Amino acid sequence: MNTMNHTKEPWTTPEDGVAPFATILIEDASGDTTIAATPSDDEQCRANAQRIVACINACAGIPDPSVIPEIVDLLLDLDDLTASAFRGYVRRSKLKVLRLLERAGAK
Repeated sequence: MNTMNHTKEPWTTPEDGVAPFATILIEDASGDTTIAATPSDDEQCRANAQRIVACINACAGIPDPSVIPEIVDLLLDLDDLTASAFRGYVRRSKLKVLRLLERAGAK
C-alpha cells in the first residue's frame, strides 16, 4: 500500500480563487490551505486546475490510486467477456426455442 501524507480531500478551485499575480488557486475545502497555484488565470490554467481537483477528489479514500488504470482495464475486459458470453447464451437460447418450436410442429 502506498501511504501518502497529502492534504485531505475534498480540494476545490474556488470561484474567487484568483490570487494576487493572476493565479488560480487549488485549496482544501476549508480554504485555509493553498495546495497549488497556476502560473496565470487563463482558461487553460483554470481547466487544468479543475481537472487536478476532479482527479484528486475522485481518488478520495483510495489508498493507492496508481492501481486505478489497471482496475479500469480489468473491468473493461470483464465487460467484454460478459457481453461475449451473453451473446453466446442468446444464440444458444434461440436455437433451443427453434428446436422446441420445430418439435411442437410450429412453422
